[in-house]
Formats: sequence, structure tokens, C-alpha cells
Amino acid sequence: MKNFLITLASALLLLACSDTDPMLGDKIKTVSYYQEHKEEREKLVSYCRDSAERQKYTNCVNAETANAQEEMNEFMAIPEALLDKPKAKTKDEKKI
Repeated sequence: MKNFLITLASALLLLACSDTDPMLGDKIKTVSYYQEHKEEREKLVSYCRDSAERQKYTNCVNAETANAQEEMNEFMAIPEALLDKPKAKTKDEKKI
């Protein structure tokens, strides 16, 4: 009986410390995987943001990282004409 309780306690401890979520599966996917699979990344990011508990899972972290990198790449691709940059003064404006 004592051995059974020790085994059960050990199994529960390992389960509590695992990095798996039934919805995410056991396979850890890389940031580059999520960069290449936009639709899957967007679904997972939405799922992970729904619960603070889920945000610790490796796949959630990797999907969030890929999402942040994609957003940064999109931001960096904005043409300079659309950015709010101060205009250089013309010769006539400098004289005033």
C-alpha cells in the first residue's frame, strides 16, 4: 500500500510539472514552425491568451514569439511615407 501511494504521488507530481496541454499535444513546435504556419499560430495564440495557465506552455511561448516577430516584420515594412516623420524645412522656411 505504501509503495502504491509513493508511486501515485510521484505520478501526480510529474503530471503537475509537465509542459503539455491536451489541446496542444505532446510535440513541441519551434518558433520557425509557427512563423511558417500562420493559421495554426493565430489559433494557438488566441487559445493561449484565453488563460494565464496556458501561457506557460512551450508551444504557447513559441507561437507568441513567432507572432511578435511577424508583427515586428510587418511594422518594419511600413513605407516611410506613411510614418509620422517631421518634414525637412525648405530654404524659404529656414529664412523666416
